[in-house]
Amino acid sequence: MDQRQHSFCGAASSIKIFGESAGAFSVCLLAISPLNKNLFQRVIAQSGSSLVDMAISKSPPNLVLLYSKLLNCAKPSTLNMVECLRGKSAKELQDVYDLIVLEYWKMNSYHPAYSDIALKPTVDGELIPDEPLKLLSDSSSASYKLFRSLDFIVRTTNMEGSLLIGILSILNINITNGISTNVLCDQLSPGFAYGKKYNLKLSSQKICKQYAVKDGNTSKLIEQGKQIFNLYGDDLFVSRAIALLNIHSNQNQQRNSFQYLFSKAIPRHLELFPVPTWFEGSSHGAELFYLFTGYQLSTIFLVYRGLKKKSALNPNARDMTYWPKFTNKEKDYLDLDQIIV
Repeated sequence: MDQRQHSFCGAASSIKIFGESAGAFSVCLLAISPLNKNLFQRVIAQSGSSLVDMAISKSPPNLVLLYSKLLNCAKPSTLNMVECLRGKSAKELQDVYDLIVLEYWKMNSYHPAYSDIALKPTVDGELIPDEPLKLLSDSSSASYKLFRSLDFIVRTTNMEGSLLIGILSILNINITNGISTNVLCDQLSPGFAYGKKYNLKLSSQKICKQYAVKDGNTSKLIEQGKQIFNLYGDDLFVSRAIALLNIHSNQNQQRNSFQYLFSKAIPRHLELFPVPTWFEGSSHGAELFYLFTGYQLSTIFLVYRGLKKKSALNPNARDMTYWPKFTNKEKDYLDLDQIIV
């Protein structure tokens, strides 16, 4: 980027990296790697955080063994096993991915409601020196100092939980008319509680109580379904985004912290998963449709995010709707849901 930025009318002192979903995991991880010092100055994370469990692999050796088994690369010698895996095509690796995910859940005692990604970065002591939360909890660490030396924007959608639709399909849970409270408390809550540093049963009960809607008629089933989607979004995206913003903005007078919510829905036929008729809101990844398709909202995004030529660092430098900074006290955000004037 540093060598080629002039070809795009850029400036070496104003390089931004941004990513959505797994891409957001990646840019947040890059933002805490001391090896990247002075390589970029601004980070935009859309629906993703380095603090979510699925951002970092917890057991890479076990994952390699799973791939070896499914791709007939199980060898007595580790060297031969790795050589065999390196000889597989990208298509062969992708073809067994779904099986890997299911086996990965079982291997780690995950309930399927607790989502995970099989292929992901690992703590290597070099690019990623340690667990992200540990690095960001130490104000003396190089990772903490680097992260707070960057400008940081975080985005979530108002229905991140749409990703749960695919998992519910795997569980053979019919969501056509909504979702029952029994499904939340008996099948899903234990999965969301798994991995928390608290009593599993107690955590599961508290999750159930917090998001439960009393069962009854169809409208109650629909409201319960929406609450379950909110649970998924809150757990994996919103809470982690707020946690990162709190770390970044805390008594940080040198750099900017901003948050925005995207709540504009996309056409139904473009949804990642077939959504039920009662589904409402902006699903995970919906913003990308507006960002790259030339719709009117996309121009607003480019201006606010400083991705257009000569855009200012401060999004409020233009004559547009005011965007308050995020602070630990106020936690302000901008809701992008329509054409902003």
